Amino acid sequence: AGQTATVDITLLPTGNLTGTVRHADGTPAVSVYVEISNSGYYYYTYTDGNGVYLFPDVVAGQYQLYVQEPNTGIPVTRQVALPASQTTTADVTFFALGSVNLLVQRANGAAAPGSLVYISRAANGFEHAGYTDSSGRILIPFVPAGAFTIRAHVPANTSVYVDVAGQLDTNGHVVPMTATLPA
Repeated sequence: AGQTATVDITLLPTGNLTGTVRHADGTPAVSVYVEISNSGYYYYTYTDGNGVYLFPDVVAGQYQLYVQEPNTGIPVTRQVALPASQTTTADVTFFALGSVNLLVQRANGAAAPGSLVYISRAANGFEHAGYTDSSGRILIPFVPAGAFTIRAHVPANTSVYVDVAGQLDTNGHVVPMTATLPA
């Protein structure tokens, strides 16, 4: 009792990482999940009302930056070098998003209400998009720019379907499409 010990503690060098996350149209992406990680450390935060994120006093090193697009869940990733005693800026702009306005019709040209519709974007496989309305239409939002495939099923027999390929080129674009079901 009553003894005092002196201990030297070496703190690892740190830096700061900041950036602005924007949608493809340039508007700030608010309340978006942002994470950085490497083999030893993991940090996460959310963007503020201006789309800005900040990781203060992060151990210096190489990190994987991961930002999840909020409408699709598709991540944007990249490597970031974080030197000691410096602030590094890594801005992120999300990819373009648009919509598909799909008409599903029968072989005789009549609308196909209640048709089950899927969409395949990039290498993600098919995802449920919804059902056509009483006029055989469905609007599929948040489709990333690039190639995609729509799969429309015959309403009374979901084992019968047609695939239709499409392409979205610009942010905010609405791609009109028609899928004609087999007879």
